[in-house]
Amino acid sequence: PVRLEAGEVIAHSFDLQHGVEVSSGTRCSLILWFADSAAACKDKSRPWYERAAANGSVDALYNLAKSRRVDDPRGSLRGMREAAEAGHFMAQNDLAGMLLEGRGLPGTATRTR
Repeated sequence: PVRLEAGEVIAHSFDLQHGVEVSSGTRCSLILWFADSAAACKDKSRPWYERAAANGSVDALYNLAKSRRVDDPRGSLRGMREAAEAGHFMAQNDLAGMLLEGRGLPGTATRTR
């Protein structure tokens, strides 16, 4: 565990799976998402995930699949299945939810939570 004192902050990359336990006081979170270009901000693409997934990062594949849920549900389902089959536990959970809800399946309307 990493213990922080009042006023300290921590930053991490997208692929850190983490949990937070606050034993006293209040937790405040400031989440900043960075893009590598103005174009990525404008068109909401994720070229860093695409590059990392192409190089074998299962975490990047999972995050890319998550980012495509609304605009490309079938592509999201394909990516989620690939990450799940590679052993990514969060992808396995999310894939089960997508299948139960019918998201991304041929012949089904896209449903969101």
